[in-house]
Amino acid sequence: MLKSGYQKEPDFVENINWPINGYFKVHGIVYYIFNEQVQTCVPNTPNYNSIIKNTILDGIHFSLGHAGFTKRLYKLINNFCEPNITRNM
Repeated sequence: MLKSGYQKEPDFVENINWPINGYFKVHGIVYYIFNEQVQTCVPNTPNYNSIIKNTILDGIHFSLGHAGFTKRLYKLINNFCEPNITRNM
């Protein structure tokens, strides 16, 4: 699902010379290193946006249970990279 989204995201197109500015690609998945933490980059494309983000949020919710907004947000921003990630939660 992520790979399909990257194809429609101009920031993650194949012709970029990886690695670049903290971003790198492994098996077609784009990652970003921020404060020595590796984050999975989530494409911000209209067709895949809700499916990908709902899958991620469901996974975080099931892994933490009803831990509250702050703990879910912390897990989200420490593991995923996407523009306006807190606004979309």
